[in-house]
Amino acid sequence: MAITKVRVWVVALSALAACHSATAVKGPFDGSWQGGDATAMLTLNLSDDNGAVKGSGDLDGSSVTGGDIPFSVSGASNGNSMTLTLHANGFVNVTLGGTLVQADTVDATLNGGGFSSYPFVLHR
Repeated sequence: MAITKVRVWVVALSALAACHSATAVKGPFDGSWQGGDATAMLTLNLSDDNGAVKGSGDLDGSSVTGGDIPFSVSGASNGNSMTLTLHANGFVNVTLGGTLVQADTVDATLNGGGFSSYPFVLHR
């Protein structure tokens, strides 16, 4: 009986270790992204864990009132599209909608916080 209990514990611990070491499924938006134009530059560092997107970023440029603005990111991805909310302290939230058009290219649009359908192309 004692040997059977030991075998059960060994099997259970092995299964637990295998589950713990398994990696999460990464979505297509996982990674560092950057894009903009002559007046604004957007940088995103995203974790896309099977559709749940979070991370941080930075917006800077001559059209950005107050200079460099760091922010946190939350949102979701579904297939080749994503919808994110950019949260910066002291500012209205900005929504970023984007579509993966190539493996390392996203066509994106910013809305809110002074942006109105402002287009961005982001590159990984």
